[in-house]
Amino acid sequence: MNASGACSERYSEQASDTHSKLTIRVEAVAVMMLAWRTLRWHKGNLLGSLIALAIAASLTSAFVFLLDSVGRQQPTVERYAAATAAVYSQDKGMITPDVVERVSAVPNVVSVAPELNFAADVLDATGTAVVVPGDQHPSAWAHGWASAVLTPFTIQRGTPPHAASEVVLDTRLTREARVEVGDVIRIVVLGVARQYKVVGIASSRHPVRYQSSVFFNDEHAAELAEQGGNVDALGVFVRRGANAAQVAAALKRVTHGLDVAIGSRLALAEGNLVDDGKMAQSMVVLVVLVLLIAIGVTSGAMGVSIRRRSKEIAILRALGARPGSVRRMLLAEGLLLCLVAAALGLPAGRLIAAGITGPRFGFLQFSASYRIVVTPWAIGWTTILMVLIAEVSALIAVREALRIRPGDALIEAPAEGRSLRKPRLLAGATCLAFAASTTALLTSGWITLDATVGLFAPFGVIALVVAGAGLLGPWAVLFLNRLIPGAVGALSRVTGFFAVANVKFNHRRFAGTMGPLALGATLAGSAVGMQQFFNWQAAADVARTVPAEYVIDAGRIGVRFSEDLRLALERVTTVAGTSGLSNMSVISKRGVTTGRAQIFTGNIEDALNFPASDGDVSALDANSIAVNASTATRLGVARGSQVEVRFPDMKSARYEVAAVYGDINGVPPLAMSAEAVRPYAKVPPYQRLYARAGDGVSASDIKQVADRVAIDPTVVEVRTHQEFVAEVARQRAELNQPFMYIVALIAIFCLVATINALAVGMLDRRTEFVSMRLLGVSHRQINRMVVWEAILSIAPIMLLATVLAVWTTTLFVVRSPESLMALADFVPWDWLAALGGAALIAGAVGTMLASRAVLKEAG
Repeated sequence: MNASGACSERYSEQASDTHSKLTIRVEAVAVMMLAWRTLRWHKGNLLGSLIALAIAASLTSAFVFLLDSVGRQQPTVERYAAATAAVYSQDKGMITPDVVERVSAVPNVVSVAPELNFAADVLDATGTAVVVPGDQHPSAWAHGWASAVLTPFTIQRGTPPHAASEVVLDTRLTREARVEVGDVIRIVVLGVARQYKVVGIASSRHPVRYQSSVFFNDEHAAELAEQGGNVDALGVFVRRGANAAQVAAALKRVTHGLDVAIGSRLALAEGNLVDDGKMAQSMVVLVVLVLLIAIGVTSGAMGVSIRRRSKEIAILRALGARPGSVRRMLLAEGLLLCLVAAALGLPAGRLIAAGITGPRFGFLQFSASYRIVVTPWAIGWTTILMVLIAEVSALIAVREALRIRPGDALIEAPAEGRSLRKPRLLAGATCLAFAASTTALLTSGWITLDATVGLFAPFGVIALVVAGAGLLGPWAVLFLNRLIPGAVGALSRVTGFFAVANVKFNHRRFAGTMGPLALGATLAGSAVGMQQFFNWQAAADVARTVPAEYVIDAGRIGVRFSEDLRLALERVTTVAGTSGLSNMSVISKRGVTTGRAQIFTGNIEDALNFPASDGDVSALDANSIAVNASTATRLGVARGSQVEVRFPDMKSARYEVAAVYGDINGVPPLAMSAEAVRPYAKVPPYQRLYARAGDGVSASDIKQVADRVAIDPTVVEVRTHQEFVAEVARQRAELNQPFMYIVALIAIFCLVATINALAVGMLDRRTEFVSMRLLGVSHRQINRMVVWEAILSIAPIMLLATVLAVWTTTLFVVRSPESLMALADFVPWDWLAALGGAALIAGAVGTMLASRAVLKEAG
């Protein structure tokens, strides 16, 4: 081939490529223009899809804003604002005088301020604890005056506390308590109330908005903390110009396992604000759940819209439009609708996010410093997710459009009435079977999951059940309407007969409109049922493991009990007290594991029931410990083995394993007596006290003694065994309340989408209603017919959701005969009844109003 021929061939190839690219661009522009014109000419037709997408955009953007804001929160350093670094432990009283000396000797360390940090309640004239608005916790934090330099706090009026009976309050607490220098007040610490004279009011140079402070003199603060001279943290001041990171590394080397914080991480050392990162884990699950529900809802709405335009699509196909062109047109419609929905949903999502975290109606509890931040990043992610929802929904709906035969649509032949495809039935059954097998693996103990995967696994089961409900919905509608035509005909001979015939023949269309309800009702029934079982399980575990007749609990978060209160109670009844939980490392020949120890005082059998598989837990003494079965297996130890327990300040001791007990939910893997701990570490104050009543002693007697010591009756809660079990169930339910609210929010979204689809579906039945009018059917009969259709569509879906809720709950309770007997109590009949009743009423009203509008338009 000569040079001119080669050039000519290359020119032809370039021209061909240019023509292909131009053709693609022209086709893309034509598809977008056609989609835009479709939206303009079918506003009412596409209104249902737009509403569904707008609601989905609102919910999606709300959760994305909340999740994105968690990662953008700057840790708020308040109490340690003036310090360069802090040495601390997650447990109280773990920093010994030896650690203080080692930290002081680190190069470039100028001074060290030991910090005591314990809850204190200031009582007003009526004996009620003062709560400062904006604080993270209801109680104030008490410290020794020497640690005031960490913020720093300085005396605004009065003097520092010198005597044990003197106290200094910060300005926020003083203002709320309405006290002045010279006033005498009562303060409750560790359940015991004492009188103090206010000798000073302190103000901070650094803004403090989320905690209040009470300062005692240093000696008295150490007595109140009951930590044997140990402190909770160390504020470290370094030489000017020293590298903070290098100093932190040096501190880490000499503190042996204690935590070291610098910069913004000083907020973690303070231990005041709630960790919003834990809430973020749940938020990820919720975002995924909302996305799946939104796809199901919007695909159903788009399917209804496409079925209404079957004749239009058929004309395009008859004129030579390829399936790919139709698909691109409908995807372009979804994209345009998505952009409009995002513009509507983003502002609404911001309002929803503010509402569900606000002080009045909020049910998501973030830290006191949490603020919602709307960033371009969050808006971009929301838009991307909305495009994903719209395009996936459009792809699902497009399958229906491409099944329309042009000839049938042009002559308006019935497009419904075809038999349901068996693959849909098999897919739904497969989802339910996979959910059942996954639950069996989770509940049988055959597989062990880490904490994160274990948190998401139940949501995966629910997602499978919800998907199965969506696939089996049309079958439920068809099956039930084949069973009850006689019963409906007896109730309404004309309109009922027409309704049954319509729903049977058009079961795919009616089931499509019911798709959102199937998803929402199944989600609500399955999720709430499973959660109620978990609440019951927590209470049942407590009922088995706590044999005490009476349980004395703290009335407020952060309150701990002193030995004085335990001894006062012991004078009227036999008391076994348990202390706080302490971090420690258990070392054996097979390696190291870190766990938590339950430290107890008195007879442990009065407090907890340890089902020992080997040995006797009640025989523990100063030289022995007990471990649970999984820890014993992991460490390779048994009864009689020697293990080394290393405390956070690196003091260690060897103990004999006196007993191995079964794994108990909520009970740490290690149990020790206070006598075994005291030579090596300070036993923390009691978190809870357990009592075995003596002759003639009642709960009111114990309560009177506790109140007399504490003075403030809100500090101490005394409950019987039954009341304590009920309280645990209530607390578990309250802990899961945000999840319940979010499930309700999603269910309402699905209900609105269902009614929207039902009402929009009436708009394409103008010809049908006109034909019925020509046959002599009255307006009133048509209205009754559409109401019956709504009932006959909603009832099968709610029945399916109820069956699946019972089935899902049964999967979790079947392993326990005791829980299986209480199965009926776990199924959320009230939720299902409320949702079903709302769907029936709203469906009847919505379809009737839509049919009246169509009949009025038809004349």
